Amino acid sequence: MDDLNLETIVAQLDAPYTGKLPKLALREAQRRGAEMVPRLIDLLKKATAAVQAGETPNTNGHLFALYLLTELHAKEALPAIVEAVSLPDEGPFDLFGDSITEDLNRMLAVLAADQPEVVDALFSDRSINEYIRWQAVRTYLHWVREGRWTRAEAVGRLRSHLRTATQQEDHEGATGVVAELVLYAPQECYGEIEAAFRRGLVDRMVVNENTFARSIPEGEAWFQQELQNLPPTGIQDTVYELQRWASFQESHQPPIISRMQQPPGTFQETDWTDDFEEQGLWPSPTTIQNDTARVGRNDPCPCGSGKKHKKCCGSRTSSE
Repeated sequence: MDDLNLETIVAQLDAPYTGKLPKLALREAQRRGAEMVPRLIDLLKKATAAVQAGETPNTNGHLFALYLLTELHAKEALPAIVEAVSLPDEGPFDLFGDSITEDLNRMLAVLAADQPEVVDALFSDRSINEYIRWQAVRTYLHWVREGRWTRAEAVGRLRSHLRTATQQEDHEGATGVVAELVLYAPQECYGEIEAAFRRGLVDRMVVNENTFARSIPEGEAWFQQELQNLPPTGIQDTVYELQRWASFQESHQPPIISRMQQPPGTFQETDWTDDFEEQGLWPSPTTIQNDTARVGRNDPCPCGSGKKHKKCCGSRTSSE
């Protein structure tokens, strides 16, 4: 088969959704990485501009671009990615869906590895969706595991963020930082975290005092377990990542349980890959652009709790 030219690759990546993963185009994009990078960045910019103009893209080229650019370690794409995830309100989710709340930290850990100030700025910008801000500070844990930072350096950076959030009465920022600090079992921050809870700055639907109190006695063992639970840094193979999404399955089996539905800290790669590969069980195809009304993070939760969706079933973690 003749090689696809670059324009054809882009066209296939950015074609209307069909329920099938464009594997051939993705593989060609991977193979021709350096040539594809500028075109992938353009896909991101075009989609971002569309959302800024009040439109929702009906293709997924920008989604494929995000994963491919990370896989290709295209650090020159970082400004375009930051602009996309900094869109106000639900903008980042209009582009990338809830995948952004699972994988953005893995991406930033690679693309912003030499620019931690970019990650700090994402977190510090209170105009940005809180889920994006929380993903930004999760990047630190990757850098610790990869040996770029020490535990003390990460805790120090988070501690500084907590002090700023406390001074500014930034509830969303304080919640995200405390949730991250708890992963490090930080005895040295005990007083500041306790004070944040006492002042009502921490959303207990995201992280509560019991989890914090349990982390301190376990110390290093707790921290090492959190490092182990952390998903892989970066994207190794875009096709491998995306072909397991329900949206790109072509069989008619019941859907698998997603990472977001599992209890915090229990996700392992084999939970949703090996077992279903061995049994031949795959979910039925669904569209990425859902025709039904999506529950916004500030809408009432459909479970009937009376809370906002982001504070209830839409929370990134559940309280223990």
